[in-house]
Amino acid sequence: MMLQVKSYNRFALLLGRVGVGLLLLLVGAAGAAAAQGCFSVGENTKVQFSQTNLSNPQTYNLFQWPDIEARLTDGERLLSQPEWAYLFAERTGAQYLYARATVNGMEGLVILPDRNTWVKPEGVNFDFDDADKGYATNRYDEEDWTLMENAGAIFLPADGYSVDGVQVLDDKRYGTYWTSSLYNQEQPFHIQFDLGYLYYENMHNVKTAYRSVRTVRPWEEPQDITNVDTHTKAVKIIRHGQLLIERDGKTYNAQGAQIK
Repeated sequence: MMLQVKSYNRFALLLGRVGVGLLLLLVGAAGAAAAQGCFSVGENTKVQFSQTNLSNPQTYNLFQWPDIEARLTDGERLLSQPEWAYLFAERTGAQYLYARATVNGMEGLVILPDRNTWVKPEGVNFDFDDADKGYATNRYDEEDWTLMENAGAIFLPADGYSVDGVQVLDDKRYGTYWTSSLYNQEQPFHIQFDLGYLYYENMHNVKTAYRSVRTVRPWEEPQDITNVDTHTKAVKIIRHGQLLIERDGKTYNAQGAQIK
C-alpha cells in the first residue's frame, strides 16, 4: 500500500463524528486535546494521554524519531520505555487494564485508566483476556466508544510503520509507538502490539524508521466543580451506569471533562 498524502488521521475523524473530539476540562487542566483518564506510569508519576496520535496536516501520521521534539507543544512529551513498562506491567491491576480492540472498524489497543479511577460503563463489555483473538474480542461502535472514552479509556490505532516514508507496512496488524528512550545512540526504543502478541516491551530500531506517536501531559487533579462558584449547585446523576455531574445545564464526567 502506497502512503498517501492526507490530513491526519482516521481516528481523529472518528472522534469528530461521535462528538467527543474536543472534550474540555472544566478548570485548569492541560488542554482540550487531552483525554481525562489518570494513568500511572511510575510509582509517583501520573499522566493523561492526548486523545489522538501526533499529527501533521501536510503529511501522514507516522514520524521519524528526530522529528518528534520540534512538534511537541508546551507540556507534551513521550513516555519513556520504563514508563510504558510500568503502565503495562507494574501499576495496580495492570494486566486487566489493556486489550486489543476494534473501534468503529479500526484495529488497535484500548488502555484503561488506573484501576481505582476506572468504572466500566453499563452495557459496554471489556475483555482483557484476548489471547490469540487478535482484534476480535472487544468491538465498539460509535456509541459504545463514546461511553468508554468518557470514562477515561484511550485507543491506540494499529497504523503500522514505514521504513522509507513511502510505503506503510502492516497497518491494521501492527501498532508501533516511539518512546523517549534510547537503546543506543542510533536506536530508540519503541513499543509494539500486533495480532499475535499484546505488548512487546524491548523493541528498538533506527531513528529513521517511521512510527506512531502518542503524547502525554502531567496529570492534574480536576478541581471540584462544586467549588468553582456558588451560583448553581452541582447535581450528581447516574447515566448508563456512569457517575456524571450536572451544573448550569452542562454535564461533566467524574474526571471533570464536559460531555454531551
